Amino acid sequence: MDDACKLIDEAVKQSPGNFNVHALRAEIYLERGNNATAWQEIRELHNIVYRNSSSERLTNLRQYLVLEASYKAATGDFNGAKEIYRNINVFTEQEGSAAVRQIEIEQAHRRR
Repeated sequence: MDDACKLIDEAVKQSPGNFNVHALRAEIYLERGNNATAWQEIRELHNIVYRNSSSERLTNLRQYLVLEASYKAATGDFNGAKEIYRNINVFTEQEGSAAVRQIEIEQAHRRR
């Protein structure tokens, strides 16, 4: 395990309810191909975003959804990733279209 993983694992232990720490941990493990650990963190982010605080949702919902879409694309669920970006309550039409195009490009590269 590299230094980034060790450091973020320690940060999660010290700040277990901190959205940003869990989000960074999900990103790090997703980039390293450790999808199981990334998924655990995404589930934790879901719990943080949807706990009883509407301010948490307003602040962190978008980042949570972007990470979930990244996870879905990384695991081959391209349609699920695209569907996330069709949420017009979170993403503008332009943002959603651009994200879907990027996912389609990734999907085409994986087919090769």
